[in-house]
Amino acid sequence: MTTLRCSAVVVGMLLEASHIDRRAAVVVRSRIDRVLDSGGPRMHFQPIVAVPGGEILGYEALARFPDDRAPDIWFAEAWDVGRGVALEMSAVAAAMRDFPVLDCEGFLTVNLAATSCGEEQVLELLSSGPVDRLVVEITEHSAIDNAAALVAHLAPFRELGGRLAIDDVGIGFSGLTQLVELAPDVIKLDRSLVAGLPDDSPRAALVAAMVAYSGSVGSWLLAEGVEDERTALALQDLGVRFAQGYHFGRPQPTAAGAS
Repeated sequence: MTTLRCSAVVVGMLLEASHIDRRAAVVVRSRIDRVLDSGGPRMHFQPIVAVPGGEILGYEALARFPDDRAPDIWFAEAWDVGRGVALEMSAVAAAMRDFPVLDCEGFLTVNLAATSCGEEQVLELLSSGPVDRLVVEITEHSAIDNAAALVAHLAPFRELGGRLAIDDVGIGFSGLTQLVELAPDVIKLDRSLVAGLPDDSPRAALVAAMVAYSGSVGSWLLAEGVEDERTALALQDLGVRFAQGYHFGRPQPTAAGAS
């Protein structure tokens, strides 16, 4: 009888926890659906520039939401409740809608998880815009467990002139083997590698190696998180020719996105 009572208590606790989880999921889905129904997240655009000179070559579109929580949290919750693809598509659509207001002749970088790139509706959305000016930046490296499949999914997009970018290379990226398999058009150096670069010779050596690698395979090497002129000059001396960060411009909404 004692065993039965203990089992009943445990089962009751599990059922209660399950009920709370379901209730929390309903709240999260409702919050995300409100954003989707309103036309998606607000998009801010951060300039990507040439080094040296600071000429604006394009912009990265970054999603912003109606509270103080980080966008990563919103997207993580969306994936947890089955709204991940929908939320990413709404962000890409909003970026493509607002981008012309910037009157930029360069490119637009949009963020997508590797999982989303296998969805037909996502590829159709990408193909509906100026494909030769779009860069798809993969944001969810832990989910790239099949690089060959990702390359195959994006092949039609890239054949039309679209580009593939890989983020967090040097620190957060899951492996150099994947970097070779994906053969991205744009390699983005992680900000934690760029930070402190002027006074850190091991970091400088790694950046120099990436400059040599990107040049040999024909990829752009882009340093993100460039916060000051010393770092920009150090990158220039090492041969990095593309950068983004607060030193060059903070993410800002367009006039249309701010209204």
